[in-house]
Amino acid sequence: MTLKTGALLGAAALVAGALGFAAPATAQATRTWVSGVGDDLNPCSRTAPCRTLGEALSKTAAGGEINCLDPATFGPFTITKSVSIICDGVPGGIHVEFDDTDQFAAIIVDAGATDSVLLSGINLRGNMRAGQGGIQLNSGGALHVRNSTIHSLGGSGVAILGASTVVLENIALNNVVEGVAVHPLSGGTVNFGISNVQMTNLVFNGISIASLPATASVKGTMSDSLIGASRYDPSHGISVEASSGQVRLSVERSLISGQELAGIHAEGSGAAITVSDSVISHNSVGLNAQNGAALVSFGGNILVGNTDNGSFTGTNLKK
Repeated sequence: MTLKTGALLGAAALVAGALGFAAPATAQATRTWVSGVGDDLNPCSRTAPCRTLGEALSKTAAGGEINCLDPATFGPFTITKSVSIICDGVPGGIHVEFDDTDQFAAIIVDAGATDSVLLSGINLRGNMRAGQGGIQLNSGGALHVRNSTIHSLGGSGVAILGASTVVLENIALNNVVEGVAVHPLSGGTVNFGISNVQMTNLVFNGISIASLPATASVKGTMSDSLIGASRYDPSHGISVEASSGQVRLSVERSLISGQELAGIHAEGSGAAITVSDSVISHNSVGLNAQNGAALVSFGGNILVGNTDNGSFTGTNLKK
């Protein structure tokens, strides 16, 4: 073997050795944990949890699950993939708090069209500074929020800005500017369901559906829920404005009370709301439909204590 050949073989061996001992890329886990005494340098395992949800998200595989070991402040953070964040049963809950300078939502969902996000056992708390919201969905296939509280925010408790399917279940919204704002920024369909959601001490509207592009469609239901008193004029329990786009909303077995303006306000020919087995009470106006909007009773409703009850535009009794 010549000296030249030996030198080449030696160099190849060194390269192969270097490649063989190269550090592998960090693998993402299908299940991770966070803790108030964790460290973001940890792998987010059960015995070595991370400190923040943002770091846990970076170490959790798409479709994976993040759990909370104890109550602490873990955010804000942004979700860009399918994931479940489950913190039910943690005494005191999980908190996401703002600095005084923060001007965005505590949790932003900016995921893909086929991604699914589950948030359970979340406690979002702000300081009522303008612009601070709770959960803001910009994009994603589906968002399910359950068993959570959202309070003291200078923005919407939940803002839906993109086409998606959203389920809100067993949630308390307190002392926020608007409870649920459905304001899609582009075309497509928003499907949402609200069940056992309590909205109290609001600044303005409980549910606001507005600013729809002509190609946008909103289909929603609210059942077994409460929209309590708001503090300022103008405020509606439910406000739907659809001079463009289309809104179909069903309200069932719910209470809407104490609004400075209307319990239910519908405006525009694209708006159609049906109401059944619900109580609309102690508002300035119970029902208000304008400019071609449909506000139809399916029976079992009670209008009481409003300064002006207003009226449904039609009746379609259940069979």
